[in-house]
Amino acid sequence: MMDVPSNNGLSRRGLLGRGPLSRRYGSVVDHLYAVEVVVVDEHRRVRVVRATREPDDPHRDLWWAHAGGGGGNFGVVTRFWFRSPSAVGTNPAKLLPPVPGQMYFFLAEWAFDASMTRDAFTTIVRNFGQWHEQHSAPGAPGTGLYAILEIGNIHNGVFNLVVQADGGLPNVEGQVDEHLAAIHAGLADYGCPTSAAILLIGYGGQVQAVPPDATAVAQRDVVMKAVFSTTWLLEADDATNVRWMREYYRGIYAATGGVPVPDDVSDGSYINYPDVDLADPAWNTSGVPWYELYYKDNYPKLQQIKAAWDPGNVFRHALSVELPA
Repeated sequence: MMDVPSNNGLSRRGLLGRGPLSRRYGSVVDHLYAVEVVVVDEHRRVRVVRATREPDDPHRDLWWAHAGGGGGNFGVVTRFWFRSPSAVGTNPAKLLPPVPGQMYFFLAEWAFDASMTRDAFTTIVRNFGQWHEQHSAPGAPGTGLYAILEIGNIHNGVFNLVVQADGGLPNVEGQVDEHLAAIHAGLADYGCPTSAAILLIGYGGQVQAVPPDATAVAQRDVVMKAVFSTTWLLEADDATNVRWMREYYRGIYAATGGVPVPDDVSDGSYINYPDVDLADPAWNTSGVPWYELYYKDNYPKLQQIKAAWDPGNVFRHALSVELPA
């Protein structure tokens, strides 16, 4: 095994990892080779365990759990090793996807003025989603683009589209132009020249190439992530703004009990953005427990791994994996 610097082609974002290169290269956990964890057994004895993704590793289940379900559930992680499944040799520069030599960045803005009708706004959002449905198969040319549609409210004055891509991709500017044209499809001529917002973030691509049970990351067929945000300046406004966001989020998912229950539209929640409200029956009235929203069918396996590696439930928090009943 070999330590790999974290500034290679995939940035680590928490324990799952997504970013501008995820559509092209997959989730960071898809490149996780091994993990070193300090664990505590049933006799309160502490030891250090190294677990790899090798099929014959007796500790492989501990690696699997940390490939999307770590988060302080099983022990204290002291080291990660990263190596892409297709990597050959021991040269650190060849173990992970390459760093782009330059990044291409594009920004488009739409004004919330009289010409931005409800139909025009709806068309832009729908087209953004449909483009990702059509360009998220593993290896598809469009997976080189990482797009974020930041939908502010009318008081922001504008909402915008941000696209990032490897500047070395063939015809990258043409790909971005085609992406923008697809978003404008069906609109009258509308030019393109931000507090509360929904961010629709492109996902999918190579992420979909991995089966949902190959790692603890169960959400493998999604094409976008939705992030709800708001900002404020004064501590005195905390309660008002938090309450507003909670009500807003619940309103978006009103049809499914206030949370994104996995169905033909949503696919649960992203554990890298943990939200204790999903475990609160006051805010989650769906009847679907928080752990199914985050882990879906992978949760029972995580419970078994919890029982094996943290039988005393030493490592726990508000959304920690629970021991089997």
